[in-house]
Amino acid sequence: MWLNVDIPTKKVTIHEDDCSYIPKGDSKYKKLNGLLRDGGWLHFKNRDEALLEYEHNYKEYERGYCFTCYTSAK
Repeated sequence: MWLNVDIPTKKVTIHEDDCSYIPKGDSKYKKLNGLLRDGGWLHFKNRDEALLEYEHNYKEYERGYCFTCYTSAK
């Protein structure tokens, strides 16, 4: 389970592990498994851990779910 933390827009998007939107590495302003200026992608073992991270550290951010992950049949 991944959280895409976007600092400029104050949004957190939850993605499944196999989502095609998850980057393969760091970008200039976003880090994989860490945070840079514009945010980052944080990995968690399961949805409960991801939601706990959201509740503890990003509650003021808008939370959403990846459209691709949650509309495809699993």
